[in-house]
Amino acid sequence: MHDLFFPAPAALSQLIRPFSSPLGLASLPSHIHEVAIAYAVYRLLFTVISPAISSIFPAYRRLPRRSQIDWNVRAVSTLQSTFITLCALYILSTDRRRASMDWRQRVWGYDGASGMVQGFAAGYFLWDLEVSVTQIDVLGVGSLVHAICALLVTSLGFVSFFFLLCFASRCFVHVHFWFSREAVVVVVVDGCGS
Repeated sequence: MHDLFFPAPAALSQLIRPFSSPLGLASLPSHIHEVAIAYAVYRLLFTVISPAISSIFPAYRRLPRRSQIDWNVRAVSTLQSTFITLCALYILSTDRRRASMDWRQRVWGYDGASGMVQGFAAGYFLWDLEVSVTQIDVLGVGSLVHAICALLVTSLGFVSFFFLLCFASRCFVHVHFWFSREAVVVVVVDGCGS
């Protein structure tokens, strides 16, 4: 299946090639624009959209800075894991070429559509790394280590589509948070200034 997004601008692909080739990331230049767009979208979601929508609720406005940051990170992560999972499932269910592959080709094979999803995932982890560094006082060292490892695995595994299915479990983790007592406690306890 071909990349469902528009092709990478030639100038951007050429710019990244000297960095990606020595690392063996042959497909990264074809998807660098998706990495950049995803990073920008997730950054916009975190800095503008999530705070704006969440501010509609008085409880969010009363949350301490730490809880607002955690809330916004979780909002972005929820959207990202859902988006990536839906994209991966769509490709798995509609890509006729993948259906004819054996298990090795399915795990290690490459096509444009899976590269696109990989690009969006790498853009998220690039954003995650930035947030983990700039908000280390809130998110902690564990979040930073996770962001570094996830970005490395996503980037160095730019050929394997199998990794993307790991995002499916994240959707359920986030649903659990949003509907758990923990989320209610964050809003009620932190929102009341306790």
